Amino acid sequence: MIIDKEGKDRKIRVLIYGAGGKQALPMCKGFYSLGCDVTAYCESKLDTGYLTRFKTRSVLYDKKSKSSFYQYGVQLIESKQYDLVVPIGDEGAAFLSKHKKELEKYCKIAVNDWGVFEQIIDKSKTMKVCNDNNIPAPITLISDNPLEEIQEGRIGFPVVVKPKTGVGSIGFNIIRDEKRLEEYLKSYDNSNGPILVQEYIEQGDNPQFGVDVFRDRDGIIRMAIACKVSRWYPIDGGSRLHSISIHDPEMVGNCIKLVEKLNYVGFANMDLVWDINDKKAKILEINGRTGASVKLDYLSGIDVAKLILQNELGLTVDSALEYQDGKEVSCFLVDLLWFIKSPKRFSTTPSWFNRRPIKDLVFSWNDPFPAFGFLVTSIKGFRKSMNKRKRYKG
Repeated sequence: MIIDKEGKDRKIRVLIYGAGGKQALPMCKGFYSLGCDVTAYCESKLDTGYLTRFKTRSVLYDKKSKSSFYQYGVQLIESKQYDLVVPIGDEGAAFLSKHKKELEKYCKIAVNDWGVFEQIIDKSKTMKVCNDNNIPAPITLISDNPLEEIQEGRIGFPVVVKPKTGVGSIGFNIIRDEKRLEEYLKSYDNSNGPILVQEYIEQGDNPQFGVDVFRDRDGIIRMAIACKVSRWYPIDGGSRLHSISIHDPEMVGNCIKLVEKLNYVGFANMDLVWDINDKKAKILEINGRTGASVKLDYLSGIDVAKLILQNELGLTVDSALEYQDGKEVSCFLVDLLWFIKSPKRFSTTPSWFNRRPIKDLVFSWNDPFPAFGFLVTSIKGFRKSMNKRKRYKG
């Protein structure tokens, strides 16, 4: 039970909005463990949120309805059955942010106002905030004619091209000369959104990094945790795969500076790349929703659901700045794909074969069924997912 702002001891009703994928599991479990009444709003009976035992009930999207999945979910919010709605995934968070003003009369919506969220989903705007405030980030061409700026010597080849609002490495490509860039820009499919051109930071054997930050409604940083990412998929530039919690005050400080400049409230997740030239971790993007890294936060001693609940209910938010180093997470199913594809399968550090300290992002013995749903969903959607991430071969 949670003591609310009026001092009443009651069961808070939480709607996990779009309860699929890896990140739905720690969030369902987190709120359920706090004594909340947890409803998982799901698109399929194979969704992890539908299959987890850490929930009170599930609600399935009616695919026969004339509404989209997210619009159908609005009916749940308007039913006034919930105190708090927590979105899972980029599209759900963006949808609720756009409609937050009209929906928050029914309950609390744990997402930023659209004016803030819009700066996050557009990577060019995020990079501009970084550039304007001396926050380490890749050089980004915010221009309608990036080829002209490259010819003027602003950045050199190779360059990265990707959609300004892309997620999960969709549309990510490395272009190595001017001719190929010119061909790519002519052939670019605008259905993926406007293009962004950025300097390519060579990784070599260097890790990537991630930082999760929680900034409360009063502007106080309540959590800030860093992790080193030793594997990601696809291997030429993709989402975090194997992560281990670390402490890095400089890197964390730069990420805190970004969320403060954006006036961001709540849980934020940032991806960074290590630049071997100037020995700095540079911010690639900020995600305005809970990611799969939330499980690592929990393993390191941070109760993310509790912070969200306290912040949205107007309670004093706990300080969770202390955490444990050396906690490891991975998703074995995707890690196996990495092993098949990567030439570093036998030389990666830590060793791919040393799985004893690693906690899986999906599977656990006390909640095994979501892993089955995740496996089936991943197999069914694999070809489509990889087609979205197909690289330019020009």
